[in-house]
Amino acid sequence: MSDAVDGEPVLGGSWANIRETPEGGAIVSMCIDTNIDRLEIARLRLKEQGKNVDMIINDIDDEFILIDENGGQVPFDIVMKVLFD
Repeated sequence: MSDAVDGEPVLGGSWANIRETPEGGAIVSMCIDTNIDRLEIARLRLKEQGKNVDMIINDIDDEFILIDENGGQVPFDIVMKVLFD
């Protein structure tokens, strides 16, 4: 498992923080409402890789985790790549 990442890249005028979960996924904290376009691009990139994902949202903290069709968390490195490449 890689080290947790706690960065502050600017996304559409919002701040994002990402940390790795114990299961190897990623908890992404960002203002979801102002990053809909970026999230749609990430969804399309995942779909190109054959992954259909659901977003488990924590509205209180503006956080989400991506879950694959098998109920597992999308791996941290994949989340980073589809969101920030």
